[in-house]
Amino acid sequence: MSKSILQDKRGGECYLCNLLLGIDTLAPIREEHHVMHGTANRKLSEHYGLKVYLCPYHHRTGPEAAHRSHRTDLLLKRAAQRAFKQKYGCEKWMEVFGRNYLDQDTDDTQPEAAGHKPAATRKNQQNEPFSQINISQNTPSGFCFLQGPGKEGL
Repeated sequence: MSKSILQDKRGGECYLCNLLLGIDTLAPIREEHHVMHGTANRKLSEHYGLKVYLCPYHHRTGPEAAHRSHRTDLLLKRAAQRAFKQKYGCEKWMEVFGRNYLDQDTDDTQPEAAGHKPAATRKNQQNEPFSQINISQNTPSGFCFLQGPGKEGL
C-alpha cells in the first residue's frame, strides 16, 4: 500500500473538512477514499498514492460526499491530478489515466453551496432523498385522495 501524496494520514483530520470548512481537528472516524475509482483505477490510485482520508459525512453520507456529489468527486480528481503532475509530470498522468480533469468547466470545481442543489444528474439523482410533503398544508380543504371502490375512509 502506497502512502497518500495528497494528505498525511497521521494528521488525523478529514481532507474535505479541512479543505472546505477549515477544520483541522482530529476526525473520530476516517475512511480511506481512492480518488480515482473503478476496478483498474482503484489499483492505480493505490499505487500512486491518490487517496485521501474522509469522515463518513464527506465520504458516503452527506450531500457533498465524494460518493454522492459529482462536484466533490471532480474537486478531488483535480487535486489528485495536480499532486500527481507535481511528482510525476503531466505526460505520465495522461499515460496512466488518459483524461485531463483540469481542463473541464470551472463551474463544477466547488461542491454545492449550502442551500443550493444542482440539477439532478444520472449520478446523483438516485441518491437524493425525496422531499417530504405535508399533505394537510398543501391540499385544498375538502379535497380527497384515493377515492374509488374499496378506498373509502383512507
